[in-house]
Formats: sequence, C-alpha cells, structure tokens
Amino acid sequence: MSDKIVMRHVRVALQVIGLWPGYTSSVGFVIAITWLLTCLTFQLWHAAVVFSKLDALMGNLGATMAVATATLKLIAFHVKGRNVKIVIKEILNDWAYENRSSNCEVMVQNTKRAKYLTKWITGAYNATVITYLVNAIIAYCSGITEQRLYVLPSKFPSFCKQSPVFEIVCFFQFSAALISTNVQVLVEGMLTVLVLHAGTKVFLLQKEIQKLSVICQSKTNNKEVISKSTIALINKHLNFIKFVKEVKDIYYFISFVHVFTFTFLHVIVGYMFIDTLERGDRSIKLFLYGLFTTRALASTTIYCIAGEYLMNQSMRIFDELYNSAWYEFDVPNIKAITFMIMKARNATSLTPASFGQLSLFYLTSVIRTSFSILSLTRATR
Repeated sequence: MSDKIVMRHVRVALQVIGLWPGYTSSVGFVIAITWLLTCLTFQLWHAAVVFSKLDALMGNLGATMAVATATLKLIAFHVKGRNVKIVIKEILNDWAYENRSSNCEVMVQNTKRAKYLTKWITGAYNATVITYLVNAIIAYCSGITEQRLYVLPSKFPSFCKQSPVFEIVCFFQFSAALISTNVQVLVEGMLTVLVLHAGTKVFLLQKEIQKLSVICQSKTNNKEVISKSTIALINKHLNFIKFVKEVKDIYYFISFVHVFTFTFLHVIVGYMFIDTLERGDRSIKLFLYGLFTTRALASTTIYCIAGEYLMNQSMRIFDELYNSAWYEFDVPNIKAITFMIMKARNATSLTPASFGQLSLFYLTSVIRTSFSILSLTRATR
C-alpha cells in the first residue's frame, strides 16, 4: 500500500528520519543534520576568507546557501513530524476506504503524476551534484596538488589537499551534497503528493455534492437517506478542510525558507553565469551555472504551481456547491449548503509565512525581485 502513494526512496527517507507512521527513531535525522552542519562549517569558513572578493564570494554562496536551505528545510519538516504522519495516514485511509472504481482511477492518476514529478525533481537535483563532482575530478586529473578543487567551495587546513586526506574530504563533501539535494527531493516530492491528493479529495467531495443534489431533486420522502447523504457531504468537506490545513501548516515555514533563499540563489548564480559569459569562459562552469539556475527556477516554480493548483481546486468546491440545485432542497439542507458555500468561497493556498499566497503571479514577483537585486549587484561591483 505504501508504495502506491509515494516513490520508494521517498518512503525510505521518511522512515529513516522517523516521519513514516510506525517509525519513531530520529537517529537518521540526527546523522543527516550533523553531516550537513559539519560541511556547512567549512563552507562558511571559506566564505569568510573570500569575503572581500565578490566573484569568489558569489561562487561560495551559491553552494553554501543551497546546503543551508536544505538544513533548515529538514529541521522544519522534522518539527512538523506529527502533521506529516497525520496526512500520510489520511492518504493511506483514503486508499483503503475510497476503493470504488471511479474514485480509485482518480487516485491512481494523481499518484502517477506525483511519482512522475518526483522522478523529475530527483533527476534535476542530483544532476547538479554530479556536475559539481565532475568539475572537481577535472581539476584533480591535472596532477597538481595546489590546483585541486573540493567538491563544494570550502576552506580546510592545507594538509587536506594531500592524498589520501583529500579523497576522504571529497567523499565527505559529495555525501553531504547528496544528503542536501535529497532533502530537497523529499520535501518537494511530498509537496506534490499532498497537493495532488488534495485534488483527489476535491473530486470525492464533488461526487458527494452531486449525489446529494440528485437525492434532493428526486423529492424523496425518505428523510433518513437525505440525512445520511447530507452528513456524508459535511464530513467530506470537513475532512478536506482538515487535510489542507495540515498541508499548509507543514509548508508554512518551509515555503518561506525556500522562496527567501532561492530568490538570492537566483541572484548569485545568475551573477556567476553572466560573469562567466563576459569573460569568454566556455568551461564546464558555464554549464554548471546554467544548470543550477534552471534547477533553482524550476524548484521555485513547483512551489508556486502547487499553491496555484491548491487554490484552483478549492474554488472547484465553491463552484460545484453554487451550481447545484440547492434552491430546490428542503430548508435544513439549504441552510447546510449555504454555510458550506460561505466556507468554500475563500480560496485555499500555500502561504510562505504569511507573505502572500504562492501562485503563478507570486512567481513573477520572485523573478522580478531577483533581477532587480542582480542588476543592483552588478552595478555596484
């Protein structure tokens, strides 16, 4: 059942950090955070050394902020562990009880979409890490010890460039980079799963609205049937509201961290990309910066599209309720539908720490802000 709702490596990652139902051990979480913080310490040391050199500082911050972002996201995700377990249990319950053919078909389609997006996210993030490794390998093959490059821009004692210490350090950094990227995969993969399952819940709610509408228009005198249908509709609506509230709570701080840090990452990597072009450098660095810029923009787009999708799905409930023949219902049901319409007319979306609502319009604001800061940075260098 568990492999139906998420990809296997996402499920395993949740189990390792103790966020899958039935798993409580946080050993994996502690190891991952310790690994990332240790790597981040040497990156910040390098940032302090090159602080007066803008180009070198920009090169450092591109990788340092990515690792720092992953660390903050993992901590925030783990803090919301109770909410994560609640929504996973809710999805598993829906798979167990909403097993009618038409409902199952929608859940399967949305799960396939979530898995496809997770695969794409996994490939995009890990390709960037591999490119960093290739860059270090090319420098390593030069045979000159002083020209060796670490996988991530960092400052270590001078003896660390001697073999075999250098190889051990590079393995440590590569492992930290993989942990960092797969934390992003975990958080954003779960976001796609949860948001698309919210779409499934909207479909189930629409079916209940249509069912009640048919029963009420049939002018049946069986009050028990009408009462059961009304209660089922109310319960499904409350269930959707509760589920979405949990999702918003999980990503309240995570989405803020992502939008804030990736806005500056767009600036930093964009600066390095333009600077590399102006210097006529056609090395792997140009490809690396281009790949990182594309990936950073795509990941921000995922958050904004998720918010837009959630907003549109929640408005479908309002449309379905309003377009039903509620004015032909009896008085108690008219009152119930009226309250549901009032509740559903406010669109639900993801909010990055109350700084607006994530949407495609919000994405354009992030891009405009990034370009404004980039233009200011290049003008003052």
